[in-house]
Amino acid sequence: MASPQEMNGISRLRGGIAFEFLAAILSIIGIIFFAGGIAGIVVGLVILVIALVIAIIALIRLYGGFSALEPYVSNMVLGKVGVILAIIPYLNFVGYILIGIALYFIGDRYNNGTLKAGGIITAIPFINFIGLIISYIGLGSINFSAVPQPYPPGYGQGTGLGQGYGPSTPPSPLPQQGQPNVSIYQVGQGTLRYNTANFTLYSSGQARIMGASLEGVDTYAVSINPMFLNPGNNNVSINFSSLPQTMVPGGAYRIKVNLDNNTSVYVTVIYSQ
Repeated sequence: MASPQEMNGISRLRGGIAFEFLAAILSIIGIIFFAGGIAGIVVGLVILVIALVIAIIALIRLYGGFSALEPYVSNMVLGKVGVILAIIPYLNFVGYILIGIALYFIGDRYNNGTLKAGGIITAIPFINFIGLIISYIGLGSINFSAVPQPYPPGYGQGTGLGQGYGPSTPPSPLPQQGQPNVSIYQVGQGTLRYNTANFTLYSSGQARIMGASLEGVDTYAVSINPMFLNPGNNNVSINFSSLPQTMVPGGAYRIKVNLDNNTSVYVTVIYSQ
């Protein structure tokens, strides 16, 4: 399950590549206008200025995308350096090599072969534009519901602050994967309002939520809080990307919650607008 920051980083990268396409197309059109006399040259210059502005926006989005993914994907600093070098004459080809390598690491992190291939081709001079096209497709085909969420910083270190803990309470140790004896079930009735589901799970031990989906509508969770269940009652909140308009207010729906011990728990929620 990808975090909202991961999804934002992927979206920024994809948007940056799209802006690069637009800037390239406008540059070609602007050059063509130069063959149309003085009036054509003026129009061509205006188009080229617009293309330059869009190209700068593209690079800013790419830099922001690599920055957002730094906590989740290794070697994202290569992409950030590549974006900077891409605007420097005679060094821009090195920049695109680094951008291609960074895209490959993203494809490897999310197990996306299309993105890995796009990153390799992006790193090859003279055909890197083809690589960006392939990378754009790969970024759009990432299955976020299958992405495991990394452990929060400091979790299980035994000292210091962990995610969701107060200053005087040390974080609990990491839940061990594959604990078949942990009993987890729903307590009370859950609610589903707009795109957010809230319910309570009782757990006899520590466990980790790997993902969730709303049955019957093929809708997957984009964020889960908390992802780690501790012994006792746990108030869980799940955000879904979108809900179909066919859902009936007052109707009962089931959410499948996938756990790290290869089991699933089903919870019932009542939908309201």
